[in-house]
Amino acid sequence: MVQVEYESQKVLQLMYDRQSGKAFTSPTTLATDSLNMKPNSSERARAAGSRQLDCISTGLADLHCLVNASAELLRKLTLDVRALQERVSMLTDTPGGTE
Repeated sequence: MVQVEYESQKVLQLMYDRQSGKAFTSPTTLATDSLNMKPNSSERARAAGSRQLDCISTGLADLHCLVNASAELLRKLTLDVRALQERVSMLTDTPGGTE
């Protein structure tokens, strides 16, 4: 049960980080920032595109971690629910198991 709580906290922290902008920088901000560079326009566009791709890649990696953590949490919760169902079934099937 402690592991499930830990996984739940990890998922919530990842979600909070994404919402607060810690895990993702806006591609438009990166493109605007890159316009302040001195190289010619084709180099600027290439650099901005590269930064946007890096930003998108980072965002996708964060999202991938979030999905994996959520899937693992769901798997563990499913196992816990099944174990509880078996326990309830066992208690209701035995004489004197109900109070």
